[in-house]
Amino acid sequence: MKTFSACIGGEFRELKSTFEVTKPYNGDIIAQCSLAGKSELEEAIKLAQDCQEEMAKLPSHRKAEILSGIANGLKDERDYLANLLAQEAGKPLKY
Repeated sequence: MKTFSACIGGEFRELKSTFEVTKPYNGDIIAQCSLAGKSELEEAIKLAQDCQEEMAKLPSHRKAEILSGIANGLKDERDYLANLLAQEAGKPLKY
């Protein structure tokens, strides 16, 4: 079982509150996720707003590099994420 942290201000944090992700057909726990409270959400929003001002100043090619890095990270985890989402939804995985 994998534990997913919360990303706040570009840093991954283990929060005190969590919730379990289960398979709907048998109740098996497949993941545990951090659950943000009001203070974490307010902090995340403030940091995102601050970051947006900095991002707006970046040239387009730098923004494209950042987005490409995120896309590549998702592609690297494609099979794992697809399997996890299929289990959570109780559906078979088809490509």
